[in-house]
Amino acid sequence: MYKINRSVAISEDLKRDLVVMDGAVVDVQTDYHGDIHAIEQSRLILRGDLYGTVNVSGNSVVEYYATIHNGLMTFGDSGTQYARPMSASAHVIGCSNETHAKNIAIHRQLESGELNPPLYPSCKTE
Repeated sequence: MYKINRSVAISEDLKRDLVVMDGAVVDVQTDYHGDIHAIEQSRLILRGDLYGTVNVSGNSVVEYYATIHNGLMTFGDSGTQYARPMSASAHVIGCSNETHAKNIAIHRQLESGELNPPLYPSCKTE
């Protein structure tokens, strides 16, 4: 898992889970494999298919142009979230109860700071 706290474009499939935070805007420009958590007023743009789950809270926004293949979950305990399909072909395929429970637990740990993954390489300051 990588933590992203600056606005970046991702043009390759890293095959890692991501957490987008601190108001960052992340533009995923390709098909992507991994779960993505958007917290703390961040914005996620998905231009290709996502083979994973999107988890959104804290006044964050996800805009998707293709298919999310394993569920889109919004958590209402920390503010309003928005999920916007941006094309006629954009849709979400659901996930299992086990995946849902796992993602809730991970998302809450990320929000509380209990889980603190390393920074995405382009977010590191030199």
